[in-house]
Amino acid sequence: MLDEVHQALLARATSLRDSNMKPCTDLAAFHAHWALENPGWLYTPWAGTRQQEEELSKLHKITIRCIPVPAASLPPGLATATGSKCFLTGEETPTRAIWGRSY
Repeated sequence: MLDEVHQALLARATSLRDSNMKPCTDLAAFHAHWALENPGWLYTPWAGTRQQEEELSKLHKITIRCIPVPAASLPPGLATATGSKCFLTGEETPTRAIWGRSY
């Protein structure tokens, strides 16, 4: 029974995550996303510095919530939707970041 409860909670959480995470590849779309009332999360290529991250964080009241490992289970199509260049610096990067509101 406990396993069934666990599986149901995991399925619900995964569905919530998948329906609220969007890919982003450019700075204009990044800024526009955070103007939304309920923006959810953004998945971006990331090669910025700590200072650049702090500037974006202060501007939009967001933080990097996670830097997923390559083997992470992500929503279908998300990992290939972002390209390979950082949306801020334009540098090639294998690193991805999941951004979300800071509360």
